[in-house]
Amino acid sequence: MEADTLADEGRRLWQELLDGRWAVVRHLDGAATRTLLLVRTEERGAALTAEEADLLARLERGDSVKQISIDHRLAPSTVSERIASALGKLGFRTRAEYLRFAPPRPTASAPGVAWAER
Repeated sequence: MEADTLADEGRRLWQELLDGRWAVVRHLDGAATRTLLLVRTEERGAALTAEEADLLARLERGDSVKQISIDHRLAPSTVSERIASALGKLGFRTRAEYLRFAPPRPTASAPGVAWAER
């Protein structure tokens, strides 16, 4: 499979995970590879709310909980709780664990074309 096709497939599956169509059963983080074991949910699973998806997208961009809380006009503890809830829906225990598996987001200069490296 070509690298571009594989990357597109990975992004599609990641979005389906965020939409609740898949659930993480186990994640393996080896020295050279990161692997998610997913199971397709029979019915729409615990899909993220729009707010939860936004909070995770902000984390992926590198925004701090403090900055997110200011922008959302929420207490930092509320933002942390909502992020923890979203991560739990996806099967992740920590922000760091989630960020290790999250695909890179498009850059601002070329949305959907150029992908930023972490």
